[in-house]
Amino acid sequence: ATKEISWVIRLVSEVRSVRSEMNVPPHAKITLELVAPTNSDRERGERHQETIERMARLDHISFVTVASSGTAIIVFDETTAALPLRGVIDMDAERTRLHKEIKRSYSEIAKIKSKFANSGFMAKAPEAIIEENRDRQADFEDQIRRLKTALKRLDISI
Repeated sequence: ATKEISWVIRLVSEVRSVRSEMNVPPHAKITLELVAPTNSDRERGERHQETIERMARLDHISFVTVASSGTAIIVFDETTAALPLRGVIDMDAERTRLHKEIKRSYSEIAKIKSKFANSGFMAKAPEAIIEENRDRQADFEDQIRRLKTALKRLDISI
């Protein structure tokens, strides 16, 4: 039972992450496709369908052998799911936005690294400022990982 609830929570979390990453409007009800589900995934999906739909703001869950085109792919454990987003978001505009955000984040990291390379800055800056810049760099690196994951989800779906 614990494993089953963990699966439901993970699925809902992944769907919410994709919705957030891809700027899917909160009011948009979308379909979740469980792709070539194992018997246990199908049974879990059917048993907890209402909960998953409500918590992930889905129109419905379908069980398919192949994902539709224009989807964002979710993979965890042995589960593969797809969120058809074509028509819900502009896929090309979203891809462009993600590339732009990645580029901006790399630019911010470069600025921070140039501060660290400046011996005058490192000698004069208070430790709190240096630590703040390290934290900012880590945040931008984390953001780049998330954005690349979102971009990969889109690129898989073409």
